[in-house]
Amino acid sequence: MIVKEYSIFYIPFWYSIQTRFRTIPRFCSWVIIYLIPVLLCFFFVSSIFNYIFLLKSFLGVVLVYNLYEIGYIYNDAETIKKESSPTMRLSNSQIQFYENNKRNIYNFRFFVAAVITFCLSFYDGVLLFLLAAWAIIPAYMLYNSVRSRLNLPLHFVLVTLRYCSPVLLFTGCDNIYIGFVMILLFPLINTLERCAESRFKLNFFKDFFLVNRKSGRYIYYFTLLVMGLVCIYVFGDYIYFVFSCYALYYMIFRFLSAQVNINE
Repeated sequence: MIVKEYSIFYIPFWYSIQTRFRTIPRFCSWVIIYLIPVLLCFFFVSSIFNYIFLLKSFLGVVLVYNLYEIGYIYNDAETIKKESSPTMRLSNSQIQFYENNKRNIYNFRFFVAAVITFCLSFYDGVLLFLLAAWAIIPAYMLYNSVRSRLNLPLHFVLVTLRYCSPVLLFTGCDNIYIGFVMILLFPLINTLERCAESRFKLNFFKDFFLVNRKSGRYIYYFTLLVMGLVCIYVFGDYIYFVFSCYALYYMIFRFLSAQVNINE
């Protein structure tokens, strides 16, 4: 039990599961919103499927989340010290363990990231992905250092890096526009919903229909679906077919999740 309690600081994904997706509905929501779309995108943008493809995909996603969780850990154990009413995601014993082992925790996390980076560096066309993945660290440093409306654009950058950077594993600089298209699928609406939080005091977004976590979400994806279908008709490009499939996928999920009230 003790090992399990403290292992979250070292094992990629485990920290997120234990602090962000503690319930089964939240975990399933993360799998549907993030993991499945990212993994499916690898198939859409890559023409080769073999064990190298699987290894490259696995290492890429692990690298992104390992680096992202460094920001989570710092936020949950360090940034809370500066807040008057912090959200406590760690137990007292976990915080004490962190205080006693913080150097080892960060060293281990960066070591894992360095090893994965070294392994991926042998593949062609991964430089842009590696730069985007490691950009999570300075972005999170800025995010954790401020508590103002500046958090909103920084949140957008972080979500974009987490959600879109894995695609760069197989697209590189040649089809970088695919990453920009993917921004519409999750980072944009996620940031708009964040703008509606009361702490930012942006009254416009409180009444903005797209940030309604029930109807607004599937209206947003229905709009993207229509846009995608129009682009297929006008341009006939494969990327718009993929985009439309994703829009339909998210629209159905958001509609169903609204019925069972999964607020993720």
